[in-house]
Amino acid sequence: MKCAVTGATGFVGGALCRELAARGTETVAASRALLSAAQLQGVQSLAHCAGVAHRRASAAEHEAANCKAALAQARAASAAGVGQFIFLSSAKASAGGDAYSQAKWRAEQGLAELAESTGMAVTVLRPPLVYGPGVKGNLRSLMLAVRAGMPAPPPLGQRSLIGLDDLCRAICQLLDSPLPGYHCFNVTDGEVYDLQRLHAAF
Repeated sequence: MKCAVTGATGFVGGALCRELAARGTETVAASRALLSAAQLQGVQSLAHCAGVAHRRASAAEHEAANCKAALAQARAASAAGVGQFIFLSSAKASAGGDAYSQAKWRAEQGLAELAESTGMAVTVLRPPLVYGPGVKGNLRSLMLAVRAGMPAPPPLGQRSLIGLDDLCRAICQLLDSPLPGYHCFNVTDGEVYDLQRLHAAF
């Protein structure tokens, strides 16, 4: 099997490429640049992990990176005969959320239409916060605060998480066994975390 991964220098994409290498899977990797139809020749499945998540990005940047680029990559994949497109969306994806959430949601809608019109299998994964070695963002900030002596908070703010390894395994399972048509899944590690539990983990 030959796979392609976008966002290969990112937190999830990089880990996925390492997992695929360990499995002996031939992989075409790209960072934020889109893979052309020519580069995708012979690729059976593409995992699109590229995107912008930081809060400082403008609405236009979110739309360009998280919606338009994802749809352009999916169209290129379809033109190249790629059989499966996996889109790393977000548990926040929503028509009524912030710019990031809306861009991810619009990408999902466009991918559903593309799957129906082309027959390419499209699976959307909606992870919550992803934890693991090299994590950034809010989890890293909390970890550094705890290590600096932040006292334990009350058990507030329940939320879901998923481990980086678990997310990569879920993607690899889809790469091994594609689902026909369009599917959208929320993925978590099955646990519920509050601030106190996160504090104890760090």
